Amino acid sequence: MDHGTVIAIVEARPQASSSPAEQKSVGVDAHRKTASADTELDRHIALVEPRTFIRECMHRGMQAALSLPIVTFSTVSEFVSRFSDSVALVFLCLTDVRPAECVHALRVLSALDPSVPIVVCAVNDMELAKTAINFGAKGFIPVTTSFEIAIGVVQFIS
Repeated sequence: MDHGTVIAIVEARPQASSSPAEQKSVGVDAHRKTASADTELDRHIALVEPRTFIRECMHRGMQAALSLPIVTFSTVSEFVSRFSDSVALVFLCLTDVRPAECVHALRVLSALDPSVPIVVCAVNDMELAKTAINFGAKGFIPVTTSFEIAIGVVQFIS
């Protein structure tokens, strides 16, 4: 397997801990420990994927791997119409779009609440990855990336 073609771009965050045991608590688990119980019950990850079969498969896989509930949407417009402050992260699938469509989607999403991190999943295209990051995405996951790495990116960012 050629690992040189896989890219996963993540905005770096300083780590307060240095031991592996302490680093495990970074991400969703650390967030869960600091949030109040009432607020945490409502928090969820929004998954935007237009293709029904792929959306349902991703939902099931991500739900099994992550501690926050996954709520799915078929379009950015559907997500925007149901947006609430309980969104912890947006996982945006843009596999069949041009860079201009990616920019538009990111502008729309970041205008809702700039503090909500967005992770883009798209084709393995360095220019598209740069565009996504330049327009506010906190991570870019090519569709050639393994599920385990994608989940790790989501856990790190959320």
